[in-house]
Amino acid sequence: MKIKKVHLYSALIGVILNLLSCNSQSCNELPTQFNSYQQAVSEVKSTNFTFEDRVNTSRSSLIKSASFYSCDSKIGFLLVKIRSTKYIYQNVPISVWENFKQAESFGSFYNRNVKGSYQLKIKN
Repeated sequence: MKIKKVHLYSALIGVILNLLSCNSQSCNELPTQFNSYQQAVSEVKSTNFTFEDRVNTSRSSLIKSASFYSCDSKIGFLLVKIRSTKYIYQNVPISVWENFKQAESFGSFYNRNVKGSYQLKIKN
């Protein structure tokens, strides 16, 4: 009886993983412009990037979370949560991300080097 349950669980996990992978896309399928902010977030979160990174922002009073996603490890998408609002920035150089992670103040670095500099491309 236990062996059958193990096989059943293994099969179920395989089906779930297969379904999850069907909802992901490669970097080649990622559009360069988006119809809306919501579409951009959805597309970015469902893409298999070659480089993904996050930083612990718990010491920041402004930045609640920050992550970086790149297809080529040169430029990518920066997702930042400020208080309760999420922002997404496009074509951010990885050097900006690396400097952000090393900044003494995430909020100050964000305000000086990111905010207003890397706009998401939304179709008109």
